[in-house]
Amino acid sequence: LLTALTMLDHVTPDTQFTVGSELSLVGANSSTAKLKKGYVLNTEQILDALLIPSGNDAAYVIAAHVGRKLAKDPQIADSDAVNLFLEKMNDKAKTLGAVDSNFTCPDGYPNKTQYTTAADMLKISVAAAQNETIRQTTSKTFVSYTMPDGTVLKYTNTNQLIVPSNGNYYEGLFGLKTGTTNAAGQCLIAGC
Repeated sequence: LLTALTMLDHVTPDTQFTVGSELSLVGANSSTAKLKKGYVLNTEQILDALLIPSGNDAAYVIAAHVGRKLAKDPQIADSDAVNLFLEKMNDKAKTLGAVDSNFTCPDGYPNKTQYTTAADMLKISVAAAQNETIRQTTSKTFVSYTMPDGTVLKYTNTNQLIVPSNGNYYEGLFGLKTGTTNAAGQCLIAGC
């Protein structure tokens, strides 16, 4: 959610994101949106790839794109671009009052230097819930995009509480994000 909020501070709806070598930074066994080098996605598509299937690959595409824009250098190294984005991410967290967090990757993939608290995640979630673009994205139950190479990317929301045909459906609930790590277990941020 913080990656999406940070990104939206630096792009427009017609921004084009080209998937590149930053894919090499995605952690092993990550949840991905199955993006391939050379794909070009608009803002809505990259947000869908980030938030619906928890696409860690999309997080790095976003971070590299925005980092290069911040550096005003399209050739800056992937890791340097991502680090510039992470600076903005941590600044954004602080402006939201999330002062007990340190984000060292754009995708939430566990590492020893990244941490947050439930209170900070609540502050970030409230900001995300107030962002109409994020609310629309995280309320989608399914999307499908056909890439120029013919590959069809299909993303199904894993939040069973927003899918009307699911037995766990909860009327009036919207998004926001599911997530799972070995340390945290299964997590859900939602609102109604």
